[in-house]
Amino acid sequence: MVEAACLYLWDINIDDLDESEFRERICKIIGEPANKWTVTKAEMEEQCKKLRVDPFGDVASRVVSFMERVNNIIETTGWKSQLKTPNMLKTFIKVVASCITPFDVRDRVEEQMKTVQASTLVEFSKILAEQLERTYQAELVMKSRGGDRKRGRDWDEKGQRTGKTRVQLKNEQYQREAYYQNGNAPRPKGGYTKPAPVERGRDGPPRAQGATGGPSTNKYGTPATARRTFDDSEQPTKRAKYGPGQDDRGALCFVCQQPGHRARECPNKKEDSARADHLRKGKNAVKRFKYKQRKAELKAKRAVKAKIAEDGGEQRWIRLNGVFEVPYCPDTGADQNVLPQRMLEELMKLQPDLMVVTLKEPMIGMACNNLPFQANAYVDLALQLQTAAGPVKIPGKRRCYVVAEGDEFLASDDTLKAIGIDIDRLLEQVATLQLEDDGDDLEEDGDALKEQSHRSTLRIKASKAKLPEAKDEVEAALQDLINEAIDNQFPIENVQGLWRVLTKHDIWRLKFDGSDPPARVKPLKVTPKDGCVPYRCKGRKHNLLEERFLNLFAKELCDAGVIKRNQQSAWCSPVNP
Repeated sequence: MVEAACLYLWDINIDDLDESEFRERICKIIGEPANKWTVTKAEMEEQCKKLRVDPFGDVASRVVSFMERVNNIIETTGWKSQLKTPNMLKTFIKVVASCITPFDVRDRVEEQMKTVQASTLVEFSKILAEQLERTYQAELVMKSRGGDRKRGRDWDEKGQRTGKTRVQLKNEQYQREAYYQNGNAPRPKGGYTKPAPVERGRDGPPRAQGATGGPSTNKYGTPATARRTFDDSEQPTKRAKYGPGQDDRGALCFVCQQPGHRARECPNKKEDSARADHLRKGKNAVKRFKYKQRKAELKAKRAVKAKIAEDGGEQRWIRLNGVFEVPYCPDTGADQNVLPQRMLEELMKLQPDLMVVTLKEPMIGMACNNLPFQANAYVDLALQLQTAAGPVKIPGKRRCYVVAEGDEFLASDDTLKAIGIDIDRLLEQVATLQLEDDGDDLEEDGDALKEQSHRSTLRIKASKAKLPEAKDEVEAALQDLINEAIDNQFPIENVQGLWRVLTKHDIWRLKFDGSDPPARVKPLKVTPKDGCVPYRCKGRKHNLLEERFLNLFAKELCDAGVIKRNQQSAWCSPVNP
């Protein structure tokens, strides 16, 4: 065999073949495929036509099981060496993508492969996992909305409708009819055959029995039953159609279906039926009452909406706890959210377990036109503003004080500031633009106007807490904090003492001042234990706003000389200096 291989395969002399060269040639033969051939796309499609993605399970298990089947095909067919070329592997990936089920996932995978590189099976598996994750989330949404309920329709994992076809159902119908005609006769060996056409007479109609020499048969080959003949006087008359509880004799009793009396006078009526009728009538009366009540409420709501539409005013709506929408007014300048009692009662019908907290002492406030109002309770609600562009969700839950009267929900300034809407700041920007447009000759008057408005605001806030007039911006900021504490149920009798504590020492600043003396506290010392090894952790990740604040604050500290950069330190942080 070695001589034949040297003569016909390797074309060398057997005496020139040493052991190392022989081993090398044998290993080369073992490493190559048995036959040098190139796999075609048709062969790939034939081997991959049974590939399916599992219809159930999480995304990871479905992707792993599918790719495991792909690897089994590669190993069993011996395509591992064939798929080393990029073009052949790309063709194989396209064939595998065409076998993905369901079809909507397959289409999305093929579309994504046009824009995202999928030159290896690993990249293809990532694309498949991404699309299956999207499909899984969409299926959860559809199930929550009841979108997968289809009456009378069952679908398999391939996306095809299951059940019997129309031809199968029709064949079963023929068999049932033949069974009814033949009775309990066994099925013939050749099956039910179509009967021969009936011989017709010269004038057209079929001949009578005996005219052809045999009994007449139906289309299933069985003897036809003789039709009953009627005389002119015995022809059956078609019954006229009557209303419910009536016939040709007039009105009928609903109990015995006989004329001449009503159901309450029926002699065949049971003894306990009177109580059952009474209960049934009572239930029907309750249903009618509830229906009329719901109809009246819907009519009242339509009337309110129609009145708003006739007035031509744009109505703003806010959603409470995601279940109840009410009109609201955002530009009142209120310090707290105000909820009318009528709206709270409607919300309690939808959410009976809503917790309403009663205040120990009623809160007295001032509404429009200097009208006082009183709030005895509050409730924490999740608010969502409805706009033309879509809903705007306010973060967290907001405290809403309940008042006796009102037609609209009053949104406070803090609620609007939580989503970046500051009415005062917007007005200041407009005023600044107007002052710039008017010219330089009015600049001093504009500054005086802004200073006057700022002082009036300080006076109003100071009068609320009975505090002295603020001398500078620092005291004004402290008064704002005190007013906020009062809004959060801080006792009024302790306000004067709190003001004395805050203003006793000059320790408050609106921004960092590097010229201030250091604090009289002992410096922080860290004493490591024996045997501890220092460890440098990764820099903490911050969002853009926090990172910007840290950079600006660190720069301010560096400029003031409080801290300094130390690039030579072995444990310096790469984020903050």
